[in-house]
Amino acid sequence: MTTGKTMAFNRIALLIVLALTSCASQRAAISAGELRNHVSWLAADEQEGREAGTDAAARSAVYLRRHLDAAGLIPAGDNGTYFQYFDIAAPSLEGASTLMIGNDVFDVNTLSASPAQTHHAQLVFADADDVEDMIVLAKSDGEIRAEVREAAANGAVAIVLASDEFVAFDAVPGKLPIAVVLIDIKLYEKLTLDVFNGKVNVRLKADVQKQTKRARNVLALSPGISGEVITVGAHFDHLGWGGEGSLAPGTYAVHNGADDNASGTAVLLELAEMWGANRGGPVVANRGVLFCFWSAEEKGLLGSDYWVENPTIPLPRVLANVNLDMVGRVAESKITVGSASTGDCFGEPLAVMQAYYAANEIDFKLNIMKGSLPGGGGSDHMSFHKKSIPAIFFFSGLHSDYHKPSDDAHKLAYPQMAVLADGLAEFIASLQVVADGFEYHKPQAPVDEEGEVRHVKRANVWFGSIPDYGAEPLDGGMQLSGTSPGSPAEKAGLLGGDILKQVADVEIFDIYDFMDSLSTFNNGDTIGVKFLRDGEMKTTQLTFFPRPVGSAGRPH
Repeated sequence: MTTGKTMAFNRIALLIVLALTSCASQRAAISAGELRNHVSWLAADEQEGREAGTDAAARSAVYLRRHLDAAGLIPAGDNGTYFQYFDIAAPSLEGASTLMIGNDVFDVNTLSASPAQTHHAQLVFADADDVEDMIVLAKSDGEIRAEVREAAANGAVAIVLASDEFVAFDAVPGKLPIAVVLIDIKLYEKLTLDVFNGKVNVRLKADVQKQTKRARNVLALSPGISGEVITVGAHFDHLGWGGEGSLAPGTYAVHNGADDNASGTAVLLELAEMWGANRGGPVVANRGVLFCFWSAEEKGLLGSDYWVENPTIPLPRVLANVNLDMVGRVAESKITVGSASTGDCFGEPLAVMQAYYAANEIDFKLNIMKGSLPGGGGSDHMSFHKKSIPAIFFFSGLHSDYHKPSDDAHKLAYPQMAVLADGLAEFIASLQVVADGFEYHKPQAPVDEEGEVRHVKRANVWFGSIPDYGAEPLDGGMQLSGTSPGSPAEKAGLLGGDILKQVADVEIFDIYDFMDSLSTFNNGDTIGVKFLRDGEMKTTQLTFFPRPVGSAGRPH
């Protein structure tokens, strides 16, 4: 039965839609064919995965600029252009690292992840009682990152590592906390004897020559009357040929990134063209829209973070942000909406978007998250949260092609993407005129039954689940959208749609319970997993084993 409250809401929403009809009628519907064309170009092998700072990413930026310029949008980058340039880290070069003992100087190797440092200190064994402010000596068992971090945690300033196998300069991704030099077994045996027989002072130089390269954001403005703006963004970069961040370890192949994030880029580009003066544009609204195509998101939200620190429009005029990241897997006609609680301003536009679908008898669901995604969602809207600007996130979910060469253009649901884009046009138009609600609400940390803040524990093992962040099972649990190929979860027979209810002795009510459970296991452990499949409770056995070398990040 429809309640009076629901009926009132429906009447209000319908009135809002009717009020905006004159604006909507001036906007041609976005076609699936146009979206497919954009994604097919951006995610083609010729674009080499659009890694930030590469020629391929520059070609993609020029492609975006041409479309924006043709649509009649105003350049909003540096010096009257559409581009905002910034420097990012490039692969480091190995210099001349040395280890000096007395008057003897030995040429040694280092790692690209090592800081470029020089230290003069006593050399001691890594397992010595006191290594504070000393250089430690150890033979690696292959877990270099763990060995270096342990030495740093114990107070060492640097580490000398030996290995039976050759260790390449770029063997360890990311950054290490202390300087590292690598030596051969012959020198290790000599140093072991010297340290065993007495005090040894050494001078260590890790020569890592840091490099930079230029990346660029692409920015275009549709101005409003007040000078205030809404930023609508999507990142257009991806992982290039793989490497760090890839979930296809050891695979050197183009990672096309069709869903991540040629999909969001294509939708944003079509929306920008819709707002362009040369395409008729909507009725000029109170607030303008700044269309932001971010680079270097995959390297740590660098493009959006650079913009909020160096805005091309004064930041006090920026009222809200809308972020589109991975919006192409919408075959089931639903989209997850995260971070809507960061601003009351989003309530009315979301109602307008829903009412638009209802008025046009379109079956498309907005799965509006009540809480925040773990880690906030890990995309460019987080840069705006940092500046206390309300920011909302549209996301169709993780899948087994995430961060792999198999994320290709033919796998996207273009008709449903077009439906989403048309709804987003209504959402943005409403956000341009909504009366108020732009005060930022900081996402609240999850709490337990006693009201204490829940801290997500670090996972100790690889499960291989791909969570469905938009699902909220009625009686609790964590619903899967799939499993990672070759993972413990896949081998245990878990499937997309399954709802995890218990992992070993830990009952699972939400993803936080699940993450907490993974902190208690070790590789080699075999556990029972209870899950719902099509309403029937089932049990399977799952055995943990290490994630393949080179595989990092999501899924869990």
